[in-house]
Amino acid sequence: MRLYTFVIICIFSIIGHLRAEEFTELFGLKLLDQVQSHFSLKMIDNEKYKNAETIDNFYDVDITAVIKKKSPQIDFYTITLDNNNRIHSIYGEKQLDTISNCNDRVVPSIISIFERKYSLSFDYYEDSYTDFNIYSYSTYDISENLFRIQCNEGIDGLIYLQIVYQTLELLDEVNRFYDSGF
Repeated sequence: MRLYTFVIICIFSIIGHLRAEEFTELFGLKLLDQVQSHFSLKMIDNEKYKNAETIDNFYDVDITAVIKKKSPQIDFYTITLDNNNRIHSIYGEKQLDTISNCNDRVVPSIISIFERKYSLSFDYYEDSYTDFNIYSYSTYDISENLFRIQCNEGIDGLIYLQIVYQTLELLDEVNRFYDSGF
């Protein structure tokens, strides 16, 4: 009986260690963190501008020059803050040469990393808008924050890989902006 109990305990210990990490940050930043934990408030105050997809209370900041944990897949980084300097969005982007390169090579390789490391499962979505087409893979973290990896094909011919991690609070504000007719 002792041997049986010992074997069961060992199995559960091994399984516990094999679990995937929990996805909670992107590029070394966590949603809802105070921005001053990562960047100087002086820089933030000098660089922030109103978020174009919200009515008020949210600001974007280009952090490309100061972010510490960069990805080889990303060239441009921004965050979105609220009035209390809490991070509500972490965004990375890179311009690519073709939509097929983005959809068939780059995005699947990034998704496979997140699936392996965090055991995330992504849903596919695509849509056409006035100025662009979007090909998006999305999932939610344990706190119901949205995480997307997508290709954006503009009518101007520009192709962008975009990686976006956003709080539900910010998503609600973006929906409110578009529902208001702005």
